[in-house]
Amino acid sequence: MQRHGGISRYFTKLALELTSLNQEVKIFGGLYQNHYLSDLSDELVSGKAMMKYPKKTGFIFNRVNHILTQQQILNFSPDIIHETYYSISKPRQSNCPRIVTVYDMIHELFPYSFPKNDPGSKLKRKALERADHIISISENTKKDLINLFDISPSKIDVVHLGVDLPEIVKLENPISSKPYLLYVGARNEYKNFDLLIHCCLENPSLLAEYNLVAFGGGEFRADEMRLISKLGAQSKQIIHKSGSDQELWQLFSHASAFIYPSKYEGFGLPPLEAMSLNCPVISSNTSSMPEVIVDAAEFFDPNDQSDLFRAISNVTSSKKRQDELRDLGKKRIKKLSWGNCAKKTLDIYQNLQR
Repeated sequence: MQRHGGISRYFTKLALELTSLNQEVKIFGGLYQNHYLSDLSDELVSGKAMMKYPKKTGFIFNRVNHILTQQQILNFSPDIIHETYYSISKPRQSNCPRIVTVYDMIHELFPYSFPKNDPGSKLKRKALERADHIISISENTKKDLINLFDISPSKIDVVHLGVDLPEIVKLENPISSKPYLLYVGARNEYKNFDLLIHCCLENPSLLAEYNLVAFGGGEFRADEMRLISKLGAQSKQIIHKSGSDQELWQLFSHASAFIYPSKYEGFGLPPLEAMSLNCPVISSNTSSMPEVIVDAAEFFDPNDQSDLFRAISNVTSSKKRQDELRDLGKKRIKKLSWGNCAKKTLDIYQNLQR
């Protein structure tokens, strides 16, 4: 599993919720570096936490972990095996059903976002071929699975993810004394962060009123800095920030709006996190976003810079629209809980055993 990230959070939340439903759950982590596993009890996790692997040994540890965890799984004799990711080696066979969760089809739809020989898509296809059943986190991802891998619809069930409801911790140093718009996460090509920069370039009034804060995703790349520099003096109003979850939640809670310009998402948790912190959402209208967000955002075409500016203007110029989006967001996140996610997942487990 990852050190951080949505996939890791998914499995730890699922394990906790299934345990509360009186299910015996065990996560086999091997020698893991995962932040979320470290917070779980020994009753739930079999493995040992490591701060980090020695340099250039990641592949070796992956192999060792595969051998360790496969033997532990056989000794545990589970009723269901739910694979956490796409294994680098063929898992040892057992008589119980196997389930794989698919989060998105980014490797297939945006291959240029990955190294030329990235094995992600190949591993995914092999995992799906050996799986007895597949969970997709959105109807849109299910549709992509059917179209791209020619998988039977009857082999796939859709289970939406849940939303965490964070507690805010007050920060001593606010990020900006000026109102700001917030962007969160990686800035790969399909994430479409450049659209925001171009929108600022073409509409100087935007940065006259607001700063733009980009949280996470690493420092701005050289090509991003060159683009930002075209703003001249206003370039200082595009700020990169990284930090803890508490710092991110604080940014959400004080932002004038959260902007999600991505061209593709398997589900899209950041808009829902924004809603949970009373932040108006402005989102692209493609892939899974309309399905997941429903009516709780001001939508725009992610290929149309002028439409993004229209959406931002509609929200920032109208307190009525801001309040409406906040209310719609509160209603939407009530329907997306980790408890519901676990109950639907358990139903799938039980159906496979019949």
